[in-house]
Amino acid sequence: MSLIMKEIEELRALNKDLDAGRVTPEDIAAKLGIYKAVLGRMRLVHSVGSTLLKHANDSQRNKAIRDLNATGLFPNQNERFQLADVKREDENIMCPVQEKDITRADCLSFSGEASNYEDCKDCDNFKINRRMLMPGPALHTA
Repeated sequence: MSLIMKEIEELRALNKDLDAGRVTPEDIAAKLGIYKAVLGRMRLVHSVGSTLLKHANDSQRNKAIRDLNATGLFPNQNERFQLADVKREDENIMCPVQEKDITRADCLSFSGEASNYEDCKDCDNFKINRRMLMPGPALHTA
C-alpha cells in the first residue's frame, strides 16, 4: 500500500476518533502538520520525477518510472483510490446561504426548492452536487 493511501486511512481513523472524543483538535492539528510536511516532500519527488520523464530517453524514462514506483509514495495502477468511506450524499459541506454545514443531499434538497434556487444557482456546491448526485447531461445546464 502506498504512503498516500496509508495516510488517508490514518486520517479517516483520526476523524472517527475526533468524533468519538478520543482525540483533541490540537492532536489533529499536530498530525496535519506532519502530513503537510510529508506532502511537500512527495510533491518535490513527483516534480523531479516528472521533469526527468519529460527530458529522458526511453530507457531513462522506464528506469525513472520504476524508481518512482519503488518509493511507495504514490498509488500504483492496481491500487483503488477511494477518498471517502461515506456515501457521497452523506458528506458534509459548508452552505454559504444557510451559513452552516449540511450534507450534500440536504444541499440538493434545499437548492431545489423554488424559493432558494436563485440564491443557490451560482454556488459551486450546487453545481458539484448536481453533477455528483444527479448524473445526466440535461441536469447540468444551470
